[in-house]
Amino acid sequence: MNGKTYVYSYKNSSDTVDSFKTESAYVPNKYSDIITVTYSDTADGLEAGKSYGTDGWVYELNVDLDKLSGYALDFSRLSMTVNGVQVTDFMVNGIAKPTSPVAVTAGGTTYTLTATIDGKEYTATYKVTGTETSKESPSKISGPTTAGFGVAKSYGGDWSGAADVLTGVKVKYWSVAENKYVEFDFSNFTVPGNAGKLNGTNSYWEYTHTNNDFTLKVTNTVAIHSGKSVYGMPIRGTDGKLYFTISSTNGYVGSGTTSRAITMQYEFTDNNGGEKLTFTHTFNISYDKTNQYSYSDLSGSGKLTKLEESSGGTNPCFTPDTLITLADGSQKRIDELLPTDKILAWDFFTGTYVEKKISLLVNHGEALNRIANMRFSDGTTLRIVGEHGVFDYDLNKFVYITPDNVKDYINHKFVKYNANGGYDLVTLVDGYSTEEYCGSYSVSSAETSNAFASGLLTVAPPEDFYNWIEMDGKLHYDVEQFQKDVETYGLYTYEDFADYVTYEQFEAWNGAYLKIAVEKGYFSFDYILELIEMYKSWMP
Repeated sequence: MNGKTYVYSYKNSSDTVDSFKTESAYVPNKYSDIITVTYSDTADGLEAGKSYGTDGWVYELNVDLDKLSGYALDFSRLSMTVNGVQVTDFMVNGIAKPTSPVAVTAGGTTYTLTATIDGKEYTATYKVTGTETSKESPSKISGPTTAGFGVAKSYGGDWSGAADVLTGVKVKYWSVAENKYVEFDFSNFTVPGNAGKLNGTNSYWEYTHTNNDFTLKVTNTVAIHSGKSVYGMPIRGTDGKLYFTISSTNGYVGSGTTSRAITMQYEFTDNNGGEKLTFTHTFNISYDKTNQYSYSDLSGSGKLTKLEESSGGTNPCFTPDTLITLADGSQKRIDELLPTDKILAWDFFTGTYVEKKISLLVNHGEALNRIANMRFSDGTTLRIVGEHGVFDYDLNKFVYITPDNVKDYINHKFVKYNANGGYDLVTLVDGYSTEEYCGSYSVSSAETSNAFASGLLTVAPPEDFYNWIEMDGKLHYDVEQFQKDVETYGLYTYEDFADYVTYEQFEAWNGAYLKIAVEKGYFSFDYILELIEMYKSWMP
């Protein structure tokens, strides 16, 4: 883009003041001075021009900020000639021309360019104006379209409720990054990396777009961490969706309660203009035993498994005859275990067997239970009441087996204890569901949290407690990445839990490391407290 040449005449031939004319309409004389101002930039969105001011021609540069958002005037590209003589050291507003680019804003900025040649000053007026289309404020195109639904808390036996809070949410806003209006659809939203996360107290979930165009914050409008109020606990399902669940000791949708309401607040902030769009939506969770789903599916298998009519969830555990491997390699029925027994566990940090104390031993009592029956290629059987985690070698993680999904894992290989120091791989060859009146028990090891049941590497629910540390090989944590996470997110101290557990209990379930999982958004601090309240009477 080149500037245009204009003529500035001080006087005409009759020695009277002359008007300012364009070069094509003016015949120079001995009193004429020809001044040229040129700005060299070929970017689309720049346009040169002129207008006639009270003191002469005003040279103009218009910048289309819709096309050139954030454009800055580079004075090194601006040149000035007087009567054919190029001037490189002209002044701008009486001082040396800026060496750094100056941002162009709407409304315009006027500069006086002054050149001195042979003791005579020559001036030119240069006006730079930014123009942009008036942008609409962010607006909601549509709100959530899915209803809340009931879920069974598999680790408790009470009904709860949940809502997929992003499906159907569409927001229109001006995208600076894309230079156009965008309708962003949060349906089937998949969190990219850790961009979307929960805060430490689980009071909100926040996501900043990868191009930094906007930030979405979703929170529950009622009391957080209250023993008497229903509150929303956000969790990320493996299906990529964000769920808020009703989860409070006194907040379950259960017998005698017809429904619960969970009101969500949405705050969409335009990170460029700073404008905010806020709205709320209330999900009504009905107590309908014919329309209940598995709670574990929200953060487990990534699908919602409809449950048969029941009075509540099923305790996650094993049948009483299940054999647990002790530290010396012998086995003992789970219903005969003592809190003082030492059991065999697997250390994922070292990739070796370890001897551990028992950190949790639960007798859930007798009831009519649904059982997932697993039969393996070596003849081993494992009978799971409700659900339990079993290490899937193919997927290199714990999978949570239930009566409804056990068949999904047929032909998968699982890890079994080998007394010679290594481990065997056994294939699931059959899986089926039965309903029996029986007792049920759970066991967990201190620090490692797992145990070998029927020789198989297992872990007690809840699932989101155990699959959040990254792996760098089979049955082995990525220790280097874990150390980086410690440096990035920090650790809890016992003081954070002193009102809830003993120091020994805090150490037994690796309470310090849970800070990383909370910061990454896998679960909340309140969720940890809820589990402590539920199980602390069973902690040695």
